[in-house]
Amino acid sequence: MATGSRRVAMEELQSRLEGLRSRKPKVNPEEEAEFLDEEEQERVIEEMRRSNEESNRSIRKGLAGLPVLLLVLFVLYMSEYKPAAPIEQRPIIPIPTSTPVHSVAYFPILSGTLSITSLIFSALFIITLPVALFPQYTDRIPIPKQYILSIALGLGIVPLLLAIGTSWVEALFWALPLGVCVLNIIATRMMESVTAGLDGLEAMKYNYKGA
Repeated sequence: MATGSRRVAMEELQSRLEGLRSRKPKVNPEEEAEFLDEEEQERVIEEMRRSNEESNRSIRKGLAGLPVLLLVLFVLYMSEYKPAAPIEQRPIIPIPTSTPVHSVAYFPILSGTLSITSLIFSALFIITLPVALFPQYTDRIPIPKQYILSIALGLGIVPLLLAIGTSWVEALFWALPLGVCVLNIIATRMMESVTAGLDGLEAMKYNYKGA
């Protein structure tokens, strides 16, 4: 009895499948090959976009963490500064050298404040890039994104100018915020060029399809 009902069910399932096959539109083999080729292109481009976004996100995390690490150095420098102290009691430049180098820069508190502010703006610039690291906070920043890096650059140049005439070690220390800005510009241009290349591939695909 169970065998008979199972046979009836199988026959009914087969009839339904045959009905579905009869309703399936016939596709020209060339059109089917072109459809599959377009599907493959879209899949490859989408995978490349996902891989590029993941890579960009990793780069942004590193670029956003670098200013934070350097900021600690400048905070330590300012915490050790004593007004009108002799050279041997002035802060030591936190750059590894064979002999400690004491800071002799003009207006060290001003230079330290500007350097810290420049590093903060550099981190903000990376955070507010497209596909932001923290999108929930991006829209809360009152300064337009295109001005953030310009402010960081302007603030980073001043400490370096005030360090003219000091040792190369101290000049390198005060050049760090400006170097972070330059690194951000180079990395951003590289990420934008890769994204533009993917957009170009997608445009070529659609142009070929419309030809």
